[in-house]
Amino acid sequence: MSRTKQRSPSLSRVSLQYQTLENRAMLSADGIVVADYRDDFSNAETGWSYGFNVSDRLDDQIQIASLEGSSGVLRPSNPTDDTGALMLNGTGGHPGKVSNRYAIASWTASESGVYSISDSFLGVASFGYDASDGVEVRVFVNENAALQQSVVDVDDTGFFDLTIGHLNAGDSIRVAFGSNGNHAFDRFEVDYSIRIHHDRVQSLANFRTTTDSDRSLDDHDRISQTDWRMLWNAPQGWNAEGSSGDLTTGSIDDVSSYLPLNRVDEGLLTPTGSTEFSNSPQYHLKLTSTGGHVGFGYTDSSRFNDRYVIAAHTIERSGHYSLTDSFLETSSASHDGIEIRVFVNGTDDVRASDIVLANQQRSFDVDFGNLQKGDTVYVAFGANNNHAGDRFEADFSLVRELPRAEPLRAIEAEQVLYVRDFGAIPNDRNSDVQGLTDAILEARRSELPTRIVFEDGIYNFYSTDQSSIGNPRYFFTLINQDRFEIDGQGATFVVENFDRGLFRVLDSSNVILRDFTIDYAELYRDALNPVDDLYRANTFSQGNIVSVDESSKSFVFEVDSGATIEPDDTFVSGNVDGVQAWGFLLEGDTGSRLKYNSRWHYRTTAIESLGNRRYRISVDDFTNIESGDRYVLQRRTNVGAIGVFAGAEHVSVIDVTIYSSPSAFLTAKEAAYVNVIRSNAEVLDGRWRSINADAVHGQSLRTGFWVEDSSFDAVGDDVMNFYTVPSVIVGKPVTNTITVAAVNVDVLAGVSEQLWRVGDLATFVDPTEGKTLYQSRVVAVEQIEFGHPQFGVLSTQSLTFDRPITEIRFATGPSTIDSDGFKNDTAVYNASTSQGFLVQGATLSNARRYGQFVMADDVQLVDSTYHGLTDSAIAGHNESNWPVGLYSSNVLVQNNRFLRNGFSSRYFGNDYLAGVVAFNMDRLGHEFVERDEYGLSRIEIVDNVFRGWGKTAIAARNVSGLTIENNEIFSPLGYPVSSSSGQWFAIDVQFSRDVNVLDNDLFSSVDFIREVSITEQ
Repeated sequence: MSRTKQRSPSLSRVSLQYQTLENRAMLSADGIVVADYRDDFSNAETGWSYGFNVSDRLDDQIQIASLEGSSGVLRPSNPTDDTGALMLNGTGGHPGKVSNRYAIASWTASESGVYSISDSFLGVASFGYDASDGVEVRVFVNENAALQQSVVDVDDTGFFDLTIGHLNAGDSIRVAFGSNGNHAFDRFEVDYSIRIHHDRVQSLANFRTTTDSDRSLDDHDRISQTDWRMLWNAPQGWNAEGSSGDLTTGSIDDVSSYLPLNRVDEGLLTPTGSTEFSNSPQYHLKLTSTGGHVGFGYTDSSRFNDRYVIAAHTIERSGHYSLTDSFLETSSASHDGIEIRVFVNGTDDVRASDIVLANQQRSFDVDFGNLQKGDTVYVAFGANNNHAGDRFEADFSLVRELPRAEPLRAIEAEQVLYVRDFGAIPNDRNSDVQGLTDAILEARRSELPTRIVFEDGIYNFYSTDQSSIGNPRYFFTLINQDRFEIDGQGATFVVENFDRGLFRVLDSSNVILRDFTIDYAELYRDALNPVDDLYRANTFSQGNIVSVDESSKSFVFEVDSGATIEPDDTFVSGNVDGVQAWGFLLEGDTGSRLKYNSRWHYRTTAIESLGNRRYRISVDDFTNIESGDRYVLQRRTNVGAIGVFAGAEHVSVIDVTIYSSPSAFLTAKEAAYVNVIRSNAEVLDGRWRSINADAVHGQSLRTGFWVEDSSFDAVGDDVMNFYTVPSVIVGKPVTNTITVAAVNVDVLAGVSEQLWRVGDLATFVDPTEGKTLYQSRVVAVEQIEFGHPQFGVLSTQSLTFDRPITEIRFATGPSTIDSDGFKNDTAVYNASTSQGFLVQGATLSNARRYGQFVMADDVQLVDSTYHGLTDSAIAGHNESNWPVGLYSSNVLVQNNRFLRNGFSSRYFGNDYLAGVVAFNMDRLGHEFVERDEYGLSRIEIVDNVFRGWGKTAIAARNVSGLTIENNEIFSPLGYPVSSSSGQWFAIDVQFSRDVNVLDNDLFSSVDFIREVSITEQ
């Protein structure tokens, strides 16, 4: 039972008049509504049933009795003291008399797929009394543990929107309502929708498609493939020429005995590739496009082994998998039926087994849960003793649950434009801005699906008049440009204006940027042939520290000017608008990794030229700076190479490499479905670093990034960053209505028209205490201009909610409460943003601070390598001091390799959150907070390898529903730095609930390491 929540005495009574948000299908763009509590109530044909738990259990031993009745009110058929006033009706209900007797609404899926609960509402009225202490709501599937549980106080409202995940046909979503201690006056109102997300199911292998396919199935060792491999368990010594081999060998338990079936013709496979059957072990063993026949079966199986038809699929990407849409139908002529087995890697891990007798049909759907890259799923059909008449029909599919829809990878262009025809010529040193500008304008004018094509070679982008399409900060803006592709054909784009972005995408869909290289650089030495020109990076300086003066916090810096430009005043923070200047120390004589136990950046306060490529650099801190160190000095702006902004969706960057950039590689804000595929940030030969900021930065995205098979090395900030920027309330609320502006640090800014929408779920957070005040649903949005005493007229949004806005601090001037300014004001996060992220097959290396900063929902981080990162490789927490957030939920961290991470001086000095993989909730000032029921939840850290880690391999605090399983943790870094606790931990879990730490292996003899520390709440 959840802890009792104390009702705040300052909470005003709220209206529980339920505000229907119709049309429900319009509230969320993602998914299709398949069931609705109120619309479908008591309609058995829609899959609903209603009941209560007979015993005190709500777990895998639950027993549910039905509710019955008429006139729209359902009650237990034989009420008892336990059930009391327990009931459900078309608008809500009442829980049982005791604290653990729940009213339960169940909905059963009729088809497999990924499901969610959305548009939810739960209100608890007091009826003029304060007797109730709230109603608890739990959501679970079948008899499994609750996916979510929370309490709604009396005179309050709450929400339980939730990604359920993959369900097979016949699985049930159960929402249970119980008293939070005292049951008195626990009358509640409720509504919610159930959605299916067809685009979040990736179909990998369909039995009938495979058997009817024209592709060769002879490669038994093939791993990278999309369909089933069709096999059988052959005896040792068997061959297609007629040798039966040793019939006592080749059991179904011996995976090494499996041999491929061979194609006879379209839709027919046999062991020999022929229909000439003899009385051999395979006998009539065959597969057709709809089923087949098993091999020899023996009544006396102690002597010989049955021969099975086997379908195998090797997992290419880690994640959540299911076997769906399955059936096995046996022939009426079968003597004693057919055995079906489903197992993973070997028969030591059988997930389903059954005997289907003659003339029967049976499903064998399986939810595998998380499978690891390289695991193999087997589906085997064999004789149940005798093989006579054992023909069968079957079908089944292997699917993977995705956090979002698959990416756009191609468009069908109706016209092709060549930049040469518009004056953009490679390898001529002339600016190609106008040529590409004209090509883009022609594509926009024609309104046809267009591909713009380059040639291999160097294209120069520079301008002195700051002209561009639509925005002087970007050379090229793609706006209202649908079904559009820029195909570089291997070209190199040299950008010579260090403070301008290359591409900006706005209000466009189905856009692809493909196959080119970007380098922010200037011509250093020309050659006879321009293709051989030498360029040097214009976004940073690299060199060696010649001498140091610790008393003045300065050092003499000698620049390697052949690789990078020399610094000037634009390398000093504040000298140029928007430029942030800082530097890094690098490890050893070569490589791009930052120096051990150094700061992850030193802010440049002054630069003095000493001549002969030498400069005196003054910095704000002198930690661990020594003569002889290698140093990189950045000139960082706030505009990245590629920007994808409001109104843009289904934008893909494919096969693009970047060597240098003044800021990020790809920034996306308030966009949706942005994809990065086989793209890289690389260190060019002769240089020590790559781009100056994040590789992939996602802010307040409606639907998140898909990053696949990409590598990001030596970037100047977090490698990837997924979060939502909070709104701050400007002006005093009027009942249910507030006016909001965006806030970052202490700067107010206007909000985009796309930021808040009707139906969005807002989370109101007190950042100084690190707690959620409440949630509320947006029922109306209006764009307005708001006059602020410090920031002038702001473009803001007026939001109307389904409850009064109480208990808040709002922005009235440049500073409120104390010197932390707007960071102290109530933060309003759009909980309907920053959802659905996938990173797979990536390499994140040698960056400062975090590899992956995750403040998002529905996230999968799989099959990737994280190495040389100064702080946490994966950090899953809000950041109230910036501020950004919100709290992560439903996060899978699986089958990753973490190599030598966590070694900056900041990291070693931080007992708040020092873990290579770390999840925690944050408050202003970074103090610990107690668990928040709206906070971190459903975090899985499984099948990973940790080598060379600082202080803690896995750290988690304030998490509800945490699994740490099957991880291999090897020795930490070789240079221990003490923490305040005096100990390093392989696994450190504090103040969390529903914690499962299972089968993790620690391989270290270092005596200052403790294996596990767990403190459950």
